[in-house]
Amino acid sequence: MFTNHGTFTDSNGIAATALPVSKPGEFKGKIWVVLAAGGVDWKNYSIHANLYHAYQMFRGNGSIHANLYHAYQMFRGNGIPKENIIVMHYDDIAYNTQNPSQGKVFNKFNGSDVYHEVPKHYTGEYVTPDNFLDILKGDEAFSQNGKWPVVNSGPDDHIFVYFIDHGSHGSVFNSNLPNDIDVYAVTSSAPLQDSWQAFCDHKDTAR
Repeated sequence: MFTNHGTFTDSNGIAATALPVSKPGEFKGKIWVVLAAGGVDWKNYSIHANLYHAYQMFRGNGSIHANLYHAYQMFRGNGIPKENIIVMHYDDIAYNTQNPSQGKVFNKFNGSDVYHEVPKHYTGEYVTPDNFLDILKGDEAFSQNGKWPVVNSGPDDHIFVYFIDHGSHGSVFNSNLPNDIDVYAVTSSAPLQDSWQAFCDHKDTAR
């Protein structure tokens, strides 16, 4: 759900709070959403699936991939305009040769397809650190008159960034995040703890 206090959350555990928090009725700007998944190949299925789901939920309609698609559906279902949502993903899961449900991605057992309607703003070779930063900076030259969508935000807007991937423990925020900036970072594991996710049913299929 999207609460009046700027918190996005759902039953699968995706949650974030935009800071500073506006009181109910005070927010006059736009909400921008940047969804990015860094994982590649079938082994990162669930990361993309969750991102796709979040997009659909906020609009109203292998493991990393499933998480990304789940997030996309969540934003779609909660009324965020599709032109305010930018998606970056390798897009190598839905039609992967190992996918028993061709053209579909699921983020939970017996769940619904979370891949449908997910845009392909940046896919394959265009999933790069430089492009990700240009999106966040709203680089007009990079955008080429809208060919490549970027965050075109104003002083009253809120920006939600959901980047999902995995790496060695402590590789992102531990001892790296400054104490004098308004950023609240949450990780799924402790700095010295490995984090893995995996799921399959008794038939070893995605559904």
